[in-house]
Amino acid sequence: MPRRLLNCVKGATAIEYGLLAALLALVLVVALPALTHELRSNLVRAREGMKGKPCSSDPLAGGTQCG
Repeated sequence: MPRRLLNCVKGATAIEYGLLAALLALVLVVALPALTHELRSNLVRAREGMKGKPCSSDPLAGGTQCG
């Protein structure tokens, strides 16, 4: 019986997967707020840049043009 337990790697594999999942969760917790803030500021700048500029859709001019 002890030899069989020494050769068993299922528990070690489960621990490794658990550690990888914990590391991924930590990376997401750290990275997502920074990415969310950057994306939000880019969208706000784009919205502010388009305020008051009428858009027209002209297929010959290459699509939608604003300003």
